[in-house]
Amino acid sequence: MKRVRKLTNDNLYMELQSILRIASQAAAKARLENRKYGIPRIFSKNQKLYFELENGKLTTERPEVLSDKK
Repeated sequence: MKRVRKLTNDNLYMELQSILRIASQAAAKARLENRKYGIPRIFSKNQKLYFELENGKLTTERPEVLSDKK
């Protein structure tokens, strides 16, 4: 990984920290809301999609709640 020299303006680091805090809070809120509506957590590992269901089970099959069928 390439090293990057430290910026001289500490205000930029403080602003970045604030932005990251807000983003983390928004992501946590979205995860809770998704769980409330039964929407599984989706993540990838080794270029493969995984779905974490409400019961904690991991699967690679797309859950019905995410299907395009109506």
